[in-house]
Amino acid sequence: MQTSLRILCLFALCCVSPLKASEHSEHLQASQAVVQAFAQQLMTQLQTAVQSQGPVQAIEICHTQAPKIAQALSEETGLLVTRVSLKPRNPDSVPRPWQQAVLKDFEARLAAGENPQDLEYTKLRRHLWRSEFRYMKAIPTIGLCLNCHGSAADLAPEISEILATLYPADQAVDYTEGQIRGAFSVVQRIR
Repeated sequence: MQTSLRILCLFALCCVSPLKASEHSEHLQASQAVVQAFAQQLMTQLQTAVQSQGPVQAIEICHTQAPKIAQALSEETGLLVTRVSLKPRNPDSVPRPWQQAVLKDFEARLAAGENPQDLEYTKLRRHLWRSEFRYMKAIPTIGLCLNCHGSAADLAPEISEILATLYPADQAVDYTEGQIRGAFSVVQRIR
């Protein structure tokens, strides 16, 4: 029995071919494209909401539209698209252990002087019967974000009130411009 299991494991390992450079590039480009689409769609809606109705409406956009954008892009592309953070606002944004490690690495790279706009991560994770390509892109805090993610003591009362209502366990405050607020995460199943 043990010999059969060893043979089966060796066979499975032999059947998993390494990811070719061109395949890596294709997976990376697909991941970058879906993150760019997510970021553009969300930012457009946030800017429009802030300009027309103020930052309270932007919170509503993040609360209702961001999950819909992620779901639509996931369905459209077949990729699992999410946002995660070490200080999540939404309980659905709690990172898995591998995402948490990447976010901590992003923090270290930022502290070492890397540009937060350039922080990316890729990895091919092999499983016994399938593999997955993992990609993450840091979300730097920009001025617009500080309306709702800035110093908790300085948030407008109406902002604090809606955050407490929608996100009673909110941790996503006290950021400053340039800090990493979280990351887009994309997982592509392969074979």
